[in-house]
Amino acid sequence: MHEPYTLRGVAVVAWPALAAALLLMVVPWWSAGQPATAVPAPWVLALLIVVGAAAGSYLPYGAGTLALGAVALPAALLSLGPVSAGLFGGAVFLLREGLRRLLLAGDLPRLERTTLVRLTAATGRVVLAGCAAGFVALASGLASGSAAWHLVAAGAFVVTLAALCASAAVWGPPPRRPIDVLGPRLSLDAAGWLLGAAAAAAAASVGWLVGMLPLVGVAVLAAELARNAHRRRLAVARIRDLHEVSLAVQRIGDGTGDLRAVAGQVFAECRRVLNFGWFQLEMREHDGGVRSWSAQGRGGLEEGKAEPEHAPPALPGIHRRTGWKVLKRELSDDQDDLLARLRLWCDPRRLEPTSVELLDALLPQIAISIRKALTEHEAKRDHLTGLPDRRVLEARLEEAYSACRHDGSAMAVVMCDIDRFKRINDRFGHFAGDGALLKIADVLESCRRDTDLCARYGGEEFSVVLQRGDGQTALSVAERIRQAVGSTVFLHEGKRIPLRISAGVAAYPELYVDSGKELLLLADEALYEAKRRGRDRCLLHLGRRRYQLPGGKVVGEDKAPPEPEVPTLFA
Repeated sequence: MHEPYTLRGVAVVAWPALAAALLLMVVPWWSAGQPATAVPAPWVLALLIVVGAAAGSYLPYGAGTLALGAVALPAALLSLGPVSAGLFGGAVFLLREGLRRLLLAGDLPRLERTTLVRLTAATGRVVLAGCAAGFVALASGLASGSAAWHLVAAGAFVVTLAALCASAAVWGPPPRRPIDVLGPRLSLDAAGWLLGAAAAAAAASVGWLVGMLPLVGVAVLAAELARNAHRRRLAVARIRDLHEVSLAVQRIGDGTGDLRAVAGQVFAECRRVLNFGWFQLEMREHDGGVRSWSAQGRGGLEEGKAEPEHAPPALPGIHRRTGWKVLKRELSDDQDDLLARLRLWCDPRRLEPTSVELLDALLPQIAISIRKALTEHEAKRDHLTGLPDRRVLEARLEEAYSACRHDGSAMAVVMCDIDRFKRINDRFGHFAGDGALLKIADVLESCRRDTDLCARYGGEEFSVVLQRGDGQTALSVAERIRQAVGSTVFLHEGKRIPLRISAGVAAYPELYVDSGKELLLLADEALYEAKRRGRDRCLLHLGRRRYQLPGGKVVGEDKAPPEPEVPTLFA
Protein backbone atom coordinates (compact mmCIF):
# COMPACT_ATOMS: atom_id res chain seq x y z
CA MET A 1 0.00 0.00 0.00
CA HIS A 2 1.47 3.33 -1.04
CA GLU A 3 1.33 6.23 1.37
CA PRO A 4 0.78 9.71 -0.11
CA TYR A 5 3.96 11.58 -0.84
CA THR A 6 4.83 14.81 0.88
CA LEU A 7 5.97 17.71 -1.29
CA ARG A 8 9.54 17.20 -0.14
CA GLY A 9 9.32 13.47 -0.86
CA VAL A 10 8.13 14.14 -4.41
CA ALA A 11 10.95 16.62 -5.03
CA VAL A 12 13.61 14.31 -3.60
CA VAL A 13 12.51 11.22 -5.52
CA ALA A 14 11.74 12.94 -8.81
CA TRP A 15 14.86 15.08 -9.06
CA PRO A 16 16.56 12.67 -11.53
CA ALA A 17 13.66 13.21 -13.94
CA LEU A 18 13.98 16.98 -13.56
CA ALA A 19 17.74 16.80 -14.08
CA ALA A 20 17.33 14.61 -17.17
CA ALA A 21 14.80 17.02 -18.68
CA LEU A 22 17.12 19.96 -18.02
CA LEU A 23 20.05 18.11 -19.60
CA LEU A 24 18.09 17.36 -22.75
CA MET A 25 17.04 20.99 -23.06
CA VAL A 26 20.44 22.54 -22.39
CA VAL A 27 22.80 20.20 -24.25
CA PRO A 28 22.14 19.99 -28.01
CA TRP A 29 22.01 16.45 -29.27
CA TRP A 30 24.61 17.06 -31.94
CA SER A 31 27.11 18.75 -29.59
CA ALA A 32 27.83 15.60 -27.60
CA GLY A 33 30.00 14.00 -30.27
CA GLN A 34 29.15 12.54 -33.64
CA PRO A 35 28.12 8.88 -33.83
CA ALA A 36 30.84 6.48 -34.81
CA THR A 37 28.72 4.59 -37.31
CA ALA A 38 26.01 5.44 -39.72
CA VAL A 39 22.57 6.00 -38.29
CA PRO A 40 20.38 2.91 -38.92
CA ALA A 41 16.98 3.17 -40.48
CA PRO A 42 14.10 4.39 -38.26
CA TRP A 43 12.50 0.95 -38.28
CA VAL A 44 15.74 -0.50 -36.92
CA LEU A 45 15.76 1.99 -34.05
CA ALA A 46 12.11 1.20 -33.29
CA LEU A 47 12.91 -2.51 -33.32
CA LEU A 48 15.81 -1.89 -30.95
CA ILE A 49 13.46 -0.18 -28.51
CA VAL A 50 11.01 -3.10 -28.65
CA VAL A 51 13.80 -5.66 -28.27
CA GLY A 52 15.23 -3.83 -25.27
CA ALA A 53 11.81 -3.57 -23.65
CA ALA A 54 11.10 -7.27 -24.14
CA ALA A 55 14.52 -8.28 -22.86
CA GLY A 56 14.11 -6.13 -19.76
CA SER A 57 10.71 -7.59 -18.89
CA TYR A 58 12.32 -10.44 -16.95
CA LEU A 59 12.81 -8.84 -13.54
CA PRO A 60 13.02 -11.43 -10.78
CA TYR A 61 14.35 -8.76 -8.42
CA GLY A 62 11.81 -6.01 -9.12
CA ALA A 63 11.56 -2.89 -11.26
CA GLY A 64 13.67 0.27 -11.30
CA THR A 65 16.45 -0.49 -13.82
CA LEU A 66 16.71 -1.60 -17.44
CA ALA A 67 18.06 -5.07 -16.58
CA LEU A 68 18.64 -6.99 -19.83
CA GLY A 69 16.96 -4.11 -21.63
CA ALA A 70 20.38 -2.44 -21.66
CA VAL A 71 21.14 -4.52 -24.78
CA ALA A 72 19.75 -1.63 -26.85
CA LEU A 73 22.00 1.08 -25.40
CA PRO A 74 25.37 0.32 -27.11
CA ALA A 75 23.79 0.43 -30.57
CA ALA A 76 21.98 3.66 -29.69
CA LEU A 77 25.20 5.17 -28.35
CA LEU A 78 27.11 4.25 -31.52
CA SER A 79 24.37 5.54 -33.80
CA LEU A 80 22.85 8.56 -32.01
CA GLY A 81 25.42 9.94 -29.57
CA PRO A 82 25.53 10.13 -25.74
CA VAL A 83 22.55 12.39 -24.95
CA SER A 84 20.27 10.76 -27.49
CA ALA A 85 21.32 7.34 -26.12
CA GLY A 86 20.13 8.39 -22.66
CA LEU A 87 16.79 9.48 -24.09
CA PHE A 88 16.66 6.20 -26.00
CA GLY A 89 17.15 4.28 -22.72
CA GLY A 90 14.26 6.18 -21.13
CA ALA A 91 12.00 5.18 -24.04
CA VAL A 92 13.04 1.54 -23.60
CA PHE A 93 12.26 1.72 -19.89
CA LEU A 94 8.79 3.18 -20.39
CA LEU A 95 7.94 0.66 -23.10
CA ARG A 96 9.20 -2.14 -20.88
CA GLU A 97 6.77 -1.12 -18.11
CA GLY A 98 3.89 -1.11 -20.59
CA LEU A 99 4.96 -4.45 -22.03
CA ARG A 100 5.00 -6.08 -18.60
CA ARG A 101 1.40 -5.07 -18.07
CA LEU A 102 0.47 -6.36 -21.51
CA LEU A 103 2.10 -9.72 -20.87
CA LEU A 104 0.55 -10.01 -17.43
CA ALA A 105 -2.92 -8.77 -18.36
CA GLY A 106 -5.57 -10.08 -15.97
CA ASP A 107 -3.11 -10.29 -13.09
CA LEU A 108 -2.60 -6.56 -12.64
CA PRO A 109 -4.29 -6.40 -9.22
CA ARG A 110 -1.43 -8.51 -7.87
CA LEU A 111 1.36 -6.53 -9.50
CA GLU A 112 3.48 -4.26 -7.41
CA ARG A 113 2.05 -1.21 -9.07
CA THR A 114 4.35 1.71 -9.80
CA THR A 115 2.93 5.12 -9.01
CA LEU A 116 3.39 8.01 -11.42
CA VAL A 117 5.99 9.59 -9.13
CA ARG A 118 8.02 6.38 -8.93
CA LEU A 119 7.77 5.74 -12.67
CA THR A 120 8.90 9.29 -13.51
CA ALA A 121 11.78 9.09 -11.07
CA ALA A 122 12.93 5.69 -12.38
CA THR A 123 12.80 6.94 -15.99
CA GLY A 124 14.88 9.97 -15.06
CA ARG A 125 17.49 7.78 -13.41
CA VAL A 126 17.79 5.60 -16.51
CA VAL A 127 18.15 8.67 -18.77
CA LEU A 128 20.87 10.20 -16.57
CA ALA A 129 22.75 6.89 -16.33
CA GLY A 130 22.61 6.44 -20.10
CA CYS A 131 23.91 9.97 -20.71
CA ALA A 132 26.70 9.49 -18.16
CA ALA A 133 27.73 6.20 -19.80
CA GLY A 134 27.74 7.93 -23.19
CA PHE A 135 29.95 10.81 -22.09
CA VAL A 136 32.39 8.44 -20.35
CA ALA A 137 32.51 6.23 -23.43
CA LEU A 138 33.12 9.27 -25.63
CA ALA A 139 36.02 10.34 -23.46
CA SER A 140 37.51 6.83 -23.27
CA GLY A 141 37.84 6.07 -26.95
CA LEU A 142 34.48 5.86 -28.71
CA ALA A 143 35.65 8.19 -31.49
CA SER A 144 38.81 6.16 -32.06
CA GLY A 145 36.91 2.88 -32.27
CA SER A 146 38.59 1.23 -29.27
CA ALA A 147 36.71 -1.84 -27.97
CA ALA A 148 37.64 -1.08 -24.35
CA TRP A 149 35.04 1.69 -24.24
CA HIS A 150 32.29 -0.94 -23.95
CA LEU A 151 33.53 -2.08 -20.54
CA VAL A 152 34.04 1.49 -19.38
CA ALA A 153 30.58 2.53 -20.56
CA ALA A 154 28.93 -0.47 -18.91
CA GLY A 155 30.66 0.31 -15.62
CA ALA A 156 29.70 3.98 -15.82
CA PHE A 157 26.07 3.08 -16.49
CA VAL A 158 25.86 0.64 -13.57
CA VAL A 159 27.69 2.88 -11.09
CA THR A 160 25.65 5.97 -11.98
CA LEU A 161 22.36 4.08 -11.80
CA ALA A 162 23.34 2.50 -8.48
CA ALA A 163 24.26 5.89 -7.01
CA LEU A 164 20.97 7.45 -8.14
CA CYS A 165 18.90 4.56 -6.77
CA ALA A 166 20.77 4.62 -3.47
CA SER A 167 20.22 8.37 -3.08
CA ALA A 168 16.49 7.91 -3.66
CA ALA A 169 16.40 5.12 -1.07
CA VAL A 170 18.22 7.24 1.52
CA TRP A 171 16.64 10.66 1.01
CA GLY A 172 13.14 9.88 -0.17
CA PRO A 173 10.42 7.24 -0.06
CA PRO A 174 12.50 4.30 -1.34
CA PRO A 175 11.39 2.56 -4.52
CA ARG A 176 13.32 -0.48 -3.28
CA ARG A 177 15.75 -1.28 -0.51
CA PRO A 178 19.34 -0.23 -1.34
CA ILE A 179 20.60 -3.80 -0.90
CA ASP A 180 18.22 -4.90 -3.68
CA VAL A 181 19.20 -2.04 -5.96
CA LEU A 182 22.95 -2.53 -5.60
CA GLY A 183 22.77 -6.30 -5.93
CA PRO A 184 21.61 -8.73 -8.63
CA ARG A 185 19.47 -6.27 -10.61
CA LEU A 186 22.39 -4.12 -11.68
CA SER A 187 24.38 -7.18 -12.71
CA LEU A 188 21.64 -7.80 -15.28
CA ASP A 189 22.16 -4.25 -16.58
CA ALA A 190 25.86 -4.88 -17.00
CA ALA A 191 25.23 -8.21 -18.73
CA GLY A 192 22.68 -6.61 -21.04
CA TRP A 193 25.09 -3.83 -21.99
CA LEU A 194 27.87 -6.28 -22.85
CA LEU A 195 25.49 -8.44 -24.86
CA GLY A 196 24.31 -5.37 -26.73
CA ALA A 197 27.91 -4.35 -27.38
CA ALA A 198 28.62 -7.73 -28.97
CA ALA A 199 25.49 -7.41 -31.11
CA ALA A 200 26.45 -3.87 -32.18
CA ALA A 201 29.92 -5.09 -33.20
CA ALA A 202 28.33 -7.88 -35.23
CA ALA A 203 25.91 -5.42 -36.84
CA ALA A 204 28.80 -3.22 -37.90
CA SER A 205 30.29 -6.10 -39.93
CA VAL A 206 27.29 -8.11 -41.18
CA GLY A 207 24.52 -5.53 -41.09
CA TRP A 208 21.87 -4.46 -38.62
CA LEU A 209 19.22 -6.97 -39.65
CA VAL A 210 21.44 -10.03 -39.15
CA GLY A 211 23.21 -8.60 -36.12
CA MET A 212 19.95 -8.09 -34.23
CA LEU A 213 18.69 -11.66 -34.61
CA PRO A 214 20.43 -12.91 -31.41
CA LEU A 215 18.95 -9.95 -29.55
CA VAL A 216 15.47 -10.85 -30.74
CA GLY A 217 15.92 -14.39 -29.43
CA VAL A 218 17.12 -13.10 -26.07
CA ALA A 219 14.14 -10.73 -25.88
CA VAL A 220 11.57 -13.44 -26.61
CA LEU A 221 13.14 -15.78 -24.06
CA ALA A 222 13.26 -13.07 -21.38
CA ALA A 223 9.60 -12.14 -21.97
CA GLU A 224 8.51 -15.77 -21.62
CA LEU A 225 10.60 -16.19 -18.49
CA ALA A 226 8.97 -13.08 -17.03
CA ARG A 227 5.49 -14.41 -17.71
CA ASN A 228 6.23 -17.85 -16.23
CA ALA A 229 7.97 -16.40 -13.18
CA HIS A 230 5.03 -14.13 -12.50
CA ARG A 231 2.56 -16.98 -12.92
CA ARG A 232 4.50 -18.95 -10.36
CA ARG A 233 4.46 -16.03 -7.92
CA LEU A 234 0.70 -15.74 -8.41
CA ALA A 235 0.26 -19.46 -7.70
CA VAL A 236 2.30 -19.19 -4.52
CA ALA A 237 0.35 -16.10 -3.47
CA ARG A 238 -2.93 -17.90 -4.18
CA ILE A 239 -1.89 -20.85 -2.03
CA ARG A 240 -0.90 -18.47 0.74
CA ASP A 241 -4.24 -16.67 0.48
CA LEU A 242 -6.15 -19.96 0.65
CA HIS A 243 -4.12 -20.94 3.69
CA GLU A 244 -4.98 -17.62 5.32
CA VAL A 245 -8.66 -18.18 4.51
CA SER A 246 -8.57 -21.64 6.14
CA LEU A 247 -6.89 -20.21 9.23
CA ALA A 248 -9.48 -17.44 9.35
CA VAL A 249 -12.29 -20.00 9.22
CA GLN A 250 -10.76 -21.85 12.15
CA ARG A 251 -10.46 -18.64 14.13
CA ILE A 252 -14.03 -17.54 13.38
CA GLY A 253 -15.74 -20.92 13.79
CA ASP A 254 -14.64 -21.59 17.35
CA GLY A 255 -17.93 -23.29 18.20
CA THR A 256 -18.80 -21.06 21.16
CA GLY A 257 -22.14 -19.89 19.78
CA ASP A 258 -21.38 -16.44 21.22
CA LEU A 259 -22.48 -13.93 18.58
CA ARG A 260 -20.37 -11.13 20.02
CA ALA A 261 -17.27 -13.33 19.88
CA VAL A 262 -18.05 -14.26 16.27
CA ALA A 263 -18.51 -10.58 15.37
CA GLY A 264 -15.17 -9.83 17.00
CA GLN A 265 -13.46 -12.54 14.97
CA VAL A 266 -15.03 -11.31 11.73
CA PHE A 267 -13.81 -7.81 12.57
CA ALA A 268 -10.30 -9.12 13.27
CA GLU A 269 -10.14 -11.12 10.02
CA CYS A 270 -11.41 -8.21 7.93
CA ARG A 271 -8.77 -6.02 9.54
CA ARG A 272 -6.09 -8.54 8.56
CA VAL A 273 -6.85 -8.23 4.84
CA LEU A 274 -8.22 -4.71 4.44
CA ASN A 275 -7.50 -1.21 5.67
CA PHE A 276 -10.83 0.41 6.54
CA GLY A 277 -12.00 3.39 8.54
CA TRP A 278 -15.25 1.95 9.92
CA PHE A 279 -16.66 -1.55 10.35
CA GLN A 280 -20.26 -2.67 10.83
CA LEU A 281 -21.72 -6.18 10.99
CA GLU A 282 -25.44 -6.90 11.35
CA MET A 283 -26.50 -10.45 12.25
CA ARG A 284 -30.01 -11.84 12.33
CA GLU A 285 -31.03 -13.74 15.43
CA HIS A 286 -33.37 -16.73 15.63
CA ASP A 287 -36.29 -14.57 16.76
CA GLY A 288 -36.04 -12.32 13.70
CA GLY A 289 -34.25 -9.50 15.48
CA VAL A 290 -31.02 -7.88 14.31
CA ARG A 291 -27.90 -7.26 16.37
CA SER A 292 -25.30 -4.85 15.08
CA TRP A 293 -21.64 -4.35 16.01
CA SER A 294 -19.37 -1.56 14.84
CA ALA A 295 -15.82 -0.35 15.27
CA GLN A 296 -13.71 2.55 14.07
CA GLY A 297 -10.46 1.60 12.36
CA ARG A 298 -8.21 -0.03 14.92
CA GLY A 299 -10.56 0.64 17.82
CA GLY A 300 -12.53 -1.85 19.85
CA LEU A 301 -15.76 -3.52 18.79
CA GLU A 302 -18.94 -2.13 20.30
CA GLU A 303 -22.57 -3.04 19.93
CA GLY A 304 -24.43 -0.52 17.80
CA LYS A 305 -24.30 1.01 14.35
CA ALA A 306 -21.32 2.79 12.80
CA GLU A 307 -21.36 6.57 12.67
CA PRO A 308 -18.63 7.62 10.19
CA GLU A 309 -18.04 11.19 9.14
CA HIS A 310 -18.90 12.34 5.61
CA ALA A 311 -15.32 11.83 4.35
CA PRO A 312 -12.08 10.10 5.41
CA PRO A 313 -9.65 12.11 7.51
CA ALA A 314 -7.05 14.24 5.75
CA LEU A 315 -3.69 12.67 4.96
CA PRO A 316 -0.34 14.43 4.66
CA GLY A 317 1.08 14.92 1.21
CA ILE A 318 -0.24 15.43 -2.29
CA HIS A 319 -3.47 13.55 -2.91
CA ARG A 320 -7.06 13.99 -3.96
CA ARG A 321 -9.53 13.87 -1.10
CA THR A 322 -12.76 12.04 -1.85
CA GLY A 323 -15.62 10.50 0.10
CA TRP A 324 -15.73 7.04 1.60
CA LYS A 325 -15.85 3.99 -0.61
CA VAL A 326 -18.37 1.75 1.13
CA LEU A 327 -17.98 -1.97 0.54
CA LYS A 328 -21.35 -3.63 1.12
CA ARG A 329 -21.52 -7.38 1.31
CA GLU A 330 -24.47 -9.65 2.13
CA LEU A 331 -23.64 -13.01 3.70
CA SER A 332 -26.00 -15.86 2.82
CA ASP A 333 -25.99 -19.62 3.30
CA ASP A 334 -26.55 -22.37 0.75
CA GLN A 335 -30.31 -21.79 0.85
CA ASP A 336 -29.80 -18.07 0.10
CA ASP A 337 -31.05 -17.15 3.56
CA LEU A 338 -29.61 -13.81 4.59
CA LEU A 339 -27.40 -14.26 7.64
CA ALA A 340 -25.59 -10.96 8.02
CA ARG A 341 -24.73 -7.69 6.34
CA LEU A 342 -21.17 -6.40 6.30
CA ARG A 343 -20.26 -2.77 5.62
CA LEU A 344 -16.72 -1.43 5.43
CA TRP A 345 -15.98 2.26 4.98
CA CYS A 346 -12.64 2.46 3.15
CA ASP A 347 -10.43 5.37 2.15
CA PRO A 348 -10.08 5.15 -1.67
CA ARG A 349 -6.51 6.46 -1.39
CA ARG A 350 -5.54 3.44 0.73
CA LEU A 351 -7.70 0.77 -0.86
CA GLU A 352 -5.84 -2.06 -2.60
CA PRO A 353 -7.71 -4.20 -5.16
CA THR A 354 -5.78 -7.23 -3.94
CA SER A 355 -7.21 -6.76 -0.45
CA VAL A 356 -10.76 -6.57 -1.82
CA GLU A 357 -10.18 -9.82 -3.71
CA LEU A 358 -8.96 -11.57 -0.59
CA LEU A 359 -11.94 -10.23 1.38
CA ASP A 360 -14.37 -11.58 -1.24
CA ALA A 361 -12.61 -14.96 -1.11
CA LEU A 362 -13.04 -14.99 2.66
CA LEU A 363 -16.75 -14.05 2.71
CA PRO A 364 -18.24 -17.48 1.83
CA GLN A 365 -16.30 -19.10 4.65
CA ILE A 366 -17.34 -16.29 7.01
CA ALA A 367 -20.97 -16.96 6.06
CA ILE A 368 -20.56 -20.66 6.89
CA SER A 369 -19.01 -19.80 10.24
CA ILE A 370 -21.80 -17.34 11.03
CA ARG A 371 -24.42 -19.95 10.17
CA LYS A 372 -22.68 -22.42 12.47
CA ALA A 373 -22.48 -19.83 15.24
CA LEU A 374 -26.17 -18.91 14.85
CA THR A 375 -27.16 -22.59 14.99
CA GLU A 376 -25.10 -23.21 18.10
CA HIS A 377 -26.30 -19.92 19.55
CA GLU A 378 -29.91 -21.03 19.12
CA ALA A 379 -29.21 -24.55 20.42
CA LYS A 380 -27.61 -23.18 23.60
CA ARG A 381 -30.35 -20.65 24.32
CA ASP A 382 -33.36 -21.00 26.56
CA HIS A 383 -36.31 -21.05 24.16
CA LEU A 384 -38.52 -18.95 26.42
CA THR A 385 -36.23 -16.15 27.59
CA GLY A 386 -33.55 -16.29 24.88
CA LEU A 387 -30.82 -16.31 27.54
CA PRO A 388 -27.96 -18.82 27.47
CA ASP A 389 -28.88 -22.10 29.05
CA ARG A 390 -27.25 -24.07 31.83
CA ARG A 391 -24.68 -25.70 29.51
CA VAL A 392 -23.31 -22.31 28.49
CA LEU A 393 -23.31 -21.20 32.14
CA GLU A 394 -21.29 -24.19 33.31
CA ALA A 395 -18.80 -23.81 30.45
CA ARG A 396 -18.31 -20.11 31.22
CA LEU A 397 -17.88 -20.86 34.91
CA GLU A 398 -15.01 -23.25 34.29
CA GLU A 399 -13.46 -20.92 31.73
CA ALA A 400 -13.57 -17.99 34.14
CA TYR A 401 -12.26 -20.11 37.00
CA SER A 402 -9.30 -21.31 34.93
CA ALA A 403 -8.51 -17.74 33.88
CA CYS A 404 -8.58 -16.57 37.51
CA ARG A 405 -6.28 -19.39 38.58
CA HIS A 406 -3.91 -18.46 35.78
CA ASP A 407 -3.65 -14.68 36.20
CA GLY A 408 -4.76 -14.23 39.81
CA SER A 409 -7.84 -12.17 38.98
CA ALA A 410 -11.24 -12.34 40.70
CA MET A 411 -14.61 -13.70 39.65
CA ALA A 412 -18.07 -13.87 41.19
CA VAL A 413 -21.41 -15.60 40.68
CA VAL A 414 -24.88 -14.22 41.39
CA MET A 415 -27.81 -16.61 41.81
CA CYS A 416 -31.27 -15.04 41.53
CA ASP A 417 -34.68 -16.56 42.26
CA ILE A 418 -38.15 -15.05 41.76
CA ASP A 419 -39.93 -14.77 45.09
CA ARG A 420 -43.24 -16.65 45.37
CA PHE A 421 -43.21 -17.60 41.71
CA LYS A 422 -45.55 -20.57 42.35
CA ARG A 423 -48.18 -18.14 43.64
CA ILE A 424 -48.03 -16.23 40.34
CA ASN A 425 -48.62 -19.45 38.38
CA ASP A 426 -51.43 -20.58 40.68
CA ARG A 427 -53.32 -17.26 40.75
CA PHE A 428 -52.74 -15.91 37.22
CA GLY A 429 -51.83 -18.99 35.19
CA HIS A 430 -48.71 -20.25 33.48
CA PHE A 431 -48.88 -17.60 30.74
CA ALA A 432 -48.42 -14.99 33.46
CA GLY A 433 -45.52 -17.00 34.84
CA ASP A 434 -43.88 -17.08 31.43
CA GLY A 435 -44.35 -13.33 31.11
CA ALA A 436 -42.75 -12.83 34.51
CA LEU A 437 -39.73 -14.89 33.44
CA LEU A 438 -39.38 -12.81 30.28
CA LYS A 439 -39.59 -9.58 32.26
CA ILE A 440 -36.95 -10.73 34.74
CA ALA A 441 -34.69 -11.80 31.86
CA ASP A 442 -34.98 -8.34 30.28
CA VAL A 443 -34.06 -6.68 33.58
CA LEU A 444 -31.05 -8.96 34.05
CA GLU A 445 -29.78 -8.22 30.52
CA SER A 446 -30.15 -4.48 31.05
CA CYS A 447 -28.33 -4.50 34.40
CA ARG A 448 -25.39 -6.76 33.60
CA ARG A 449 -22.06 -5.47 32.37
CA ASP A 450 -20.87 -6.16 28.82
CA THR A 451 -18.35 -8.71 30.05
CA ASP A 452 -20.85 -10.56 32.26
CA LEU A 453 -22.87 -13.61 31.31
CA CYS A 454 -26.53 -13.82 32.26
CA ALA A 455 -28.11 -17.29 31.96
CA ARG A 456 -31.24 -19.14 32.98
CA TYR A 457 -30.23 -21.81 35.46
CA GLY A 458 -33.58 -23.56 35.52
CA GLY A 459 -37.17 -22.94 36.57
CA GLU A 460 -37.37 -19.45 38.07
CA GLU A 461 -33.62 -19.28 38.83
CA PHE A 462 -31.13 -17.13 36.92
CA SER A 463 -27.37 -16.77 37.20
CA VAL A 464 -24.91 -13.99 36.42
CA VAL A 465 -21.18 -14.70 36.03
CA LEU A 466 -18.81 -11.78 36.58
CA GLN A 467 -15.43 -12.83 35.21
CA ARG A 468 -13.65 -9.65 36.31
CA GLY A 469 -15.32 -8.69 39.55
CA ASP A 470 -14.88 -9.23 43.28
CA GLY A 471 -17.54 -9.94 45.86
CA GLN A 472 -18.42 -6.30 46.59
CA THR A 473 -18.85 -5.53 42.90
CA ALA A 474 -21.07 -8.56 42.42
CA LEU A 475 -23.13 -7.63 45.48
CA SER A 476 -23.67 -4.15 44.02
CA VAL A 477 -24.77 -5.69 40.71
CA ALA A 478 -27.16 -8.03 42.53
CA GLU A 479 -28.66 -5.18 44.53
CA ARG A 480 -29.10 -3.09 41.38
CA ILE A 481 -30.91 -6.02 39.76
CA ARG A 482 -33.15 -6.48 42.82
CA GLN A 483 -34.14 -2.83 42.88
CA ALA A 484 -34.75 -2.78 39.12
CA VAL A 485 -37.02 -5.82 39.40
CA GLY A 486 -38.92 -4.27 42.30
CA SER A 487 -39.63 -1.10 40.32
CA THR A 488 -40.64 -2.99 37.15
CA VAL A 489 -44.26 -2.70 36.08
CA PHE A 490 -45.55 -6.11 34.99
CA LEU A 491 -49.11 -6.24 33.67
CA HIS A 492 -51.08 -9.35 32.79
CA GLU A 493 -54.55 -8.93 31.35
CA GLY A 494 -54.68 -5.44 32.76
CA LYS A 495 -53.66 -6.52 36.26
CA ARG A 496 -50.38 -5.41 37.81
CA ILE A 497 -48.39 -8.26 39.29
CA PRO A 498 -45.61 -7.29 41.71
CA LEU A 499 -42.25 -8.96 41.12
CA ARG A 500 -39.56 -9.54 43.70
CA ILE A 501 -36.31 -11.52 43.67
CA SER A 502 -33.76 -12.79 46.14
CA ALA A 503 -30.08 -13.13 45.27
CA GLY A 504 -27.02 -14.88 46.62
CA VAL A 505 -23.43 -13.94 45.74
CA ALA A 506 -20.16 -15.88 46.03
CA ALA A 507 -16.73 -14.72 44.88
CA TYR A 508 -13.30 -16.24 44.23
CA PRO A 509 -10.59 -16.02 45.60
CA GLU A 510 -12.43 -14.55 48.60
CA LEU A 511 -13.86 -18.02 49.03
CA TYR A 512 -11.60 -20.99 48.38
CA VAL A 513 -13.15 -23.34 45.86
CA ASP A 514 -11.82 -26.10 43.63
CA SER A 515 -14.03 -25.34 40.61
CA GLY A 516 -16.48 -22.88 39.17
CA LYS A 517 -19.32 -25.26 39.90
CA GLU A 518 -18.45 -25.22 43.60
CA LEU A 519 -18.60 -21.42 43.57
CA LEU A 520 -22.07 -21.67 42.04
CA LEU A 521 -23.16 -23.94 44.90
CA LEU A 522 -21.95 -21.40 47.45
CA ALA A 523 -23.90 -18.65 45.69
CA ASP A 524 -26.97 -20.92 45.80
CA GLU A 525 -26.35 -21.40 49.51
CA ALA A 526 -26.34 -17.61 49.99
CA LEU A 527 -29.57 -17.42 47.96
CA TYR A 528 -31.19 -20.00 50.23
CA GLU A 529 -30.15 -17.96 53.28
CA ALA A 530 -31.63 -14.79 51.71
CA LYS A 531 -34.97 -16.55 51.25
CA ARG A 532 -34.83 -17.95 54.77
CA ARG A 533 -34.35 -14.44 56.14
CA GLY A 534 -37.47 -13.04 54.50
CA ARG A 535 -36.83 -12.88 50.72
CA ASP A 536 -36.41 -9.69 48.60
CA ARG A 537 -32.78 -9.23 49.62
CA CYS A 538 -29.21 -9.95 48.52
CA LEU A 539 -26.50 -11.68 50.54
CA LEU A 540 -22.77 -12.07 49.88
CA HIS A 541 -21.27 -15.33 51.13
CA LEU A 542 -18.29 -14.59 53.40
CA GLY A 543 -17.59 -18.18 54.44
CA ARG A 544 -18.13 -19.96 57.78
CA ARG A 545 -21.88 -19.41 57.31
CA ARG A 546 -21.54 -15.61 57.47
CA TYR A 547 -23.18 -13.28 54.95
CA GLN A 548 -23.01 -9.60 54.14
CA LEU A 549 -25.92 -7.32 53.23
CA PRO A 550 -25.48 -4.51 50.65
CA GLY A 551 -25.23 -1.94 53.45
CA GLY A 552 -22.21 -3.71 54.94
CA LYS A 553 -23.94 -5.48 57.81
CA VAL A 554 -22.73 -9.02 58.43
CA VAL A 555 -25.21 -11.66 59.52
CA GLY A 556 -24.70 -15.30 60.40
CA GLU A 557 -26.35 -18.29 61.92
CA ASP A 558 -28.71 -17.65 64.84
CA LYS A 559 -26.49 -19.95 66.90
CA ALA A 560 -22.81 -19.17 66.93
CA PRO A 561 -20.42 -22.05 66.30
CA PRO A 562 -18.67 -23.46 69.42
CA GLU A 563 -15.28 -22.12 70.38
CA PRO A 564 -12.42 -24.48 69.57
CA GLU A 565 -11.01 -26.34 72.57
CA VAL A 566 -7.41 -25.66 73.59
CA PRO A 567 -5.50 -28.94 73.53
CA THR A 568 -3.92 -30.13 76.78
CA LEU A 569 -0.35 -31.14 76.29
CA PHE A 570 0.28 -32.65 79.75
CA ALA A 571 -2.46 -34.04 81.96
